[in-house]
Amino acid sequence: MSKTAVKIDREFTKRIADKSGVDFSACYQCLKCSAGCPVAEITDSSPAHMIRNVILGLKDEALASDFIWLCVGCETCKTRCPQDISARRVVDALKEMALEEDREVAEPNVALLYKHFLNIIRARGRMNEPLLMAHYKWGTKDFASDRDLGIQMLKKGKIKYSGKIKDTGTMRKIIGEAR
Repeated sequence: MSKTAVKIDREFTKRIADKSGVDFSACYQCLKCSAGCPVAEITDSSPAHMIRNVILGLKDEALASDFIWLCVGCETCKTRCPQDISARRVVDALKEMALEEDREVAEPNVALLYKHFLNIIRARGRMNEPLLMAHYKWGTKDFASDRDLGIQMLKKGKIKYSGKIKDTGTMRKIIGEAR
C-alpha cells in the first residue's frame, strides 16, 4: 500500500475565510450545494469537495481544481445550503489567490478572461465588452475562430461600448480593493 504525504496549510484556510467572508465551521458537508450545481458533473470537483479541501487546508488541491474556473457563479449552492454558505465567494477567493501566486491553472483561457475582466472593471469602473474581447483575443492569439459570430453580435447591437465612470473608487470598494 502506497502512502502519499498530504501538505496541510492551516493558514490557507484562514486566508480564504478572510477573503471570502465564509464561516467554514458552519459547513457540515450535507452535500446539498453539490446536488444542484450545474457544473459539478463536468468538473473534477464540486462545491462541497472544494469547501472540504479548504477546510482541511489542502491548498494545492483547491487551487489546482478546474472547478474554480468553471463555476458559473449561479449561487445555486448558497440557495440550497441550510447554513447559507456561498461557495461562489470561496471560488472567487480561490481564483484571486491562484492569480496572486501565479499558479498554473486548469483552465488557462477562463483564467485569462477573468483576469482581463477584473482589470477592466478596476480601470474603468464598468465592463467594456469590445475591450474585453480585444484583450482576451490578444492573450489567446486566437483572432479568427469566432470572428463571424462577433461581427453578427456587433451588427445586432449585442456588444456595446461603454465609457469609463468618473468614480472608480466606489467600484473598487465593491470588488474589495478600496484604497
